[in-house]
Amino acid sequence: MKDRGGWAQINVRPDPRLIVGGGCGVADPDDADLPANRRRNVACEGHVIVRPGGAVFAGLEFRRLSTSHPAGTVRNNHLNLATGFEF
Repeated sequence: MKDRGGWAQINVRPDPRLIVGGGCGVADPDDADLPANRRRNVACEGHVIVRPGGAVFAGLEFRRLSTSHPAGTVRNNHLNLATGFEF
């Protein structure tokens, strides 16, 4: 199967306790290699990670996904919240 795609992302750390970033990616298979049900996938996201002190962190991400089909495009959104402890 022939497939073209990629992902680009940028992260910025304006403060040692904060990371802000975003990225987008695409998967675009050769239509001749596929059954006629999927044409292209696109995903974009934005995220924030906060490290208030010590090993504790919290992150928030919003992601939008879309898949193109011959009959139209289907989209969905994800909102993710994560907390953790690094050691």
